[in-house]
Amino acid sequence: MTQKLYAPEQVAEYLGVTLHKVATLLRSKQLGCVHIGQTKRVTEVHIDEYLKLAASRPPRKRRPRPQIPTDLSPVWKQLFDAALRNQPLLAAFMTHAALLRIDTQTRTAFITAATAETAAVLMAEPNRYALQRGLKTSFKRPLKINVTCS
Repeated sequence: MTQKLYAPEQVAEYLGVTLHKVATLLRSKQLGCVHIGQTKRVTEVHIDEYLKLAASRPPRKRRPRPQIPTDLSPVWKQLFDAALRNQPLLAAFMTHAALLRIDTQTRTAFITAATAETAAVLMAEPNRYALQRGLKTSFKRPLKINVTCS
């Protein structure tokens, strides 16, 4: 009984996925293979088993993206209150700044500061991380911070 053996590149082309995806499937043993020396080869039986398994799996459910409110002042107020409890120095500088907008494509929060000193304090490492953690709890996803001086 002879079976045709396929290289991972051929399997990727046949399945219409990337070579990286085939390597991941082989590593996780979702796609079986035969070892010939140092190389891995996939048979038609392995491909059929994988396709049957993939067809029987329910589709992954995606979480909906949180809605970005048009008025961001309550979000900034919530961040300010959290900073007031945990980091009073940061809260003092937050009074001279405002959350302008959130870009969902680049996942960036744009903050404007009244002075360069305020911008520098907000961008200092522990303060920036505190703002990022606060925004993550509000929007359920990590956001980058972009502080500008007006």
